[in-house]
Amino acid sequence: MDRQEQARVTRARRGLGDALDEFDRTLYPGHVGKILSWTLKRSVRRHRVAWGVAGGVAVTLAAGLAVWAMTSDDDED
Repeated sequence: MDRQEQARVTRARRGLGDALDEFDRTLYPGHVGKILSWTLKRSVRRHRVAWGVAGGVAVTLAAGLAVWAMTSDDDED
C-alpha cells in the first residue's frame, strides 16, 4: 500500500471514528430524555384534547382495576 492510500485510509478511519463518537453522544440517557421531554411537551401543546381524553381513560382504568382488585373473590387458597 502506498503512502497516498495509507493517508486516505487514515482519514477515512478518523472520519468514521468522529461520526461514531457524535452518534454515541446523542444516545446518552440525559440527551435522549431531553429529546423525549421536548417531544412530549410539544405534543401536549398541540393536542390538548386528545391528551386529556387519554389521561381520563388511564385514570378510569387504574381506578377500575384498583376497585376490582379490592373487591375480587378470586383468592387462591
